[in-house]
Amino acid sequence: MKSKASYTVFLTPARSSRGSQLRFLKDRQFRYANENYNLLSQIIEAATGVPYGQQLSEQIFAPLGLEHSFVVGQGRDAEINQGHVGVLGHFVPTRLTNYGPSSWIQTASGATCSSIDGPLGPEGDYGFGWIHKTLDGEDIFVHVGKVPTHTTVFALIPERSIGITLTVNAGDFLIATPLIEDLADSIIRQVLGEHCDPPKPHVREFRQIVLGGGYLGIVCLGLAGWFIRGKKAGKAGFLAYHVLLPLTLTVGLRHASGTPYSWLWKFAPATSITLGFSAANMIASGICKAAHGRQ
Repeated sequence: MKSKASYTVFLTPARSSRGSQLRFLKDRQFRYANENYNLLSQIIEAATGVPYGQQLSEQIFAPLGLEHSFVVGQGRDAEINQGHVGVLGHFVPTRLTNYGPSSWIQTASGATCSSIDGPLGPEGDYGFGWIHKTLDGEDIFVHVGKVPTHTTVFALIPERSIGITLTVNAGDFLIATPLIEDLADSIIRQVLGEHCDPPKPHVREFRQIVLGGGYLGIVCLGLAGWFIRGKKAGKAGFLAYHVLLPLTLTVGLRHASGTPYSWLWKFAPATSITLGFSAANMIASGICKAAHGRQ
């Protein structure tokens, strides 16, 4: 395992139409990239002439007797538990996402790990999807998998020959998923003999109220453009509100998260709707004001 992840390359698979691009220079920044794992799976396919999913089945699952382990898209998808996506505090049943060759998340990157933040704190060393952390002198290896409809946490404590798996058929990227990681944290600490209380139910409700208040504020901000007089705002204010702010809410979020728009919608639908609605109203009210010569 690498002691430090020093660079990330956003490589484009041959099956994608997007251009290849090196995002970060060595030793400058780290960000998890699905494309790297997708590329590795294609290298395996090219070298062996066998599909990646079949390789996993023949080389790993079958020898270990993992009869219920398989790759999405190989005829066993019906065995996967119904997934759910969190929307405004409610979990909505959602059909399985397409993880095909043209998808941002593919088979090889189907369990994503976005950063070293998570169970046992923000410090750790990252390598090939695993995070190495130390607690009370004991080595612990953790993997957190996040897709829109499912969340998993897998922890290994080699010195004790203990493995811990937490699986949840739901995804709620802003509220519930972090709490699932907190729950995994408490389970790991309990196994190691520490007293650690699991997350309280009211924590989720409180966070949901705060998030809902933020959504309401953004919606009100988006609608305010219909009621603000252009002369009072001035040209600079007009451009800032009707052009720069909606671009920041949409394009800025896309680049800051490093997530395609279609996947932002899948991971956080309520957030996507709120930001899109507000940005659209800011732009629309600006167009109407300009057309009517109010500015």
